Amino acid sequence: MRKLSLFVSFCLFFGLFAGLRPVSASYRPPDSVQINSRAVYLYNLDAETRVFEQEAQTRMAPASLAKIMTCILALENTDDLEEEIEFPSYIWNMVEPGASQADVRQGEILTMRKALYCLMLQSDCYSALAIADKVGDGDIQAFVDMMNDKAALIGAQNTYFTNPHGLYDEGMYTTAYDMFLIARYAIKLDNFMDIASTYTIDISPTNKEVHASKYNLFSTIYPMYPGNTYYYEPIKGIKTGTLDEVGRNFVSMASKDGYNYLLVLMGAPNRDATGEPLQENLSFIDAKNIYEWAFNEFETKQLLEKGKTCNSVPVRLSKEADTVNLLAAESFSALVPKGIEVDAESGLSVMLRYTKPDSIDAPVSRGKKIGTVDLMLNNEVLGTVDLLAEKDIPRSQTLYMLDYLKGFFDQLWIKFVLVLVILILGFYITLMVLRNRYRKRYRRARGRKR
Repeated sequence: MRKLSLFVSFCLFFGLFAGLRPVSASYRPPDSVQINSRAVYLYNLDAETRVFEQEAQTRMAPASLAKIMTCILALENTDDLEEEIEFPSYIWNMVEPGASQADVRQGEILTMRKALYCLMLQSDCYSALAIADKVGDGDIQAFVDMMNDKAALIGAQNTYFTNPHGLYDEGMYTTAYDMFLIARYAIKLDNFMDIASTYTIDISPTNKEVHASKYNLFSTIYPMYPGNTYYYEPIKGIKTGTLDEVGRNFVSMASKDGYNYLLVLMGAPNRDATGEPLQENLSFIDAKNIYEWAFNEFETKQLLEKGKTCNSVPVRLSKEADTVNLLAAESFSALVPKGIEVDAESGLSVMLRYTKPDSIDAPVSRGKKIGTVDLMLNNEVLGTVDLLAEKDIPRSQTLYMLDYLKGFFDQLWIKFVLVLVILILGFYITLMVLRNRYRKRYRRARGRKR
């Protein structure tokens, strides 16, 4: 399991080393992919890409998905997971009959690690309260406050917890998107995936005789059980949650052929139209259908190669070149539907949208940023790459001086002064002409008098 935890961390940071960057994309499964859940959020961990969402911002009851946050706080506030917890008697008055439990007894002593297995595998409400009591120094409400503070820090702005186990409360809510943020945070923590991806474990012995030699726990995530009706090999955990008020919730991670996804499902019906309990777990069926669609439909593809000539721009004030080519500053890869091409003449393709000046003035330095190119699919920007000048282009001093003079004389105030000078000169010439004519007439008149 430790290898799985390390693998998840690798997946989260793999994009930094493979030219992948967080991008925005949104697709929708075809009608043939039946989805029963009300809210969905699917995310590719490798490309850090949102792939599909449905009512992801709708507030809903988290049910036992709240235990993911309880696990986060336990892991972050416990120095040694072998530290012991004694289950206090008072918490038995805080859980309604029929709530999920793991056969833990009053006064039983477990290590924090074993309590977390009870919490995450069998969704034990008593373990949630015992952990809250331990981490909250005997104050469960203080622990709940920690849950809400942590949610805010993670960015889950539409989440509010009122208890650590997720039993229904009108004031408690979250969204599929917020649960994605919380789960993505959780899978980065040491030990989380070791626990959340385990489907069965014996945590004996404890101080209770009934658990002295055998204490088997079994995960509520049936798709992890080989031979089970819902078995789906790519699924690696993480947590289920069921309430009559909301239906079935399921947060999971799946890995196949080098691709890794995180999926949040909320509000899958657990009763039919007549109100009778459904025998099928529709959240498990939804998960398999959505994962299969994602694994079959998408691939990580390099859409732009570093150093590729993308475009060009005219160059002024140089005798050596009229244009300079613009090269991609970096390679760019993204998760896209299989068969997608770049700037294809037909069919669905990634289009390149350039932002660059109409022209640039020499001198131009090789590697200078001249513009950018947006890679677009379905009118959404997948990513943006800088465009760099291909080579050095020197400036012609003659062209520069001529351009400077042209620019100087093109200035409005210079034009005004020139026009004014011309007018004054014209006025002066006119006066001189009139003056000379007057003098000639005067001389002729004096000559006639003599």
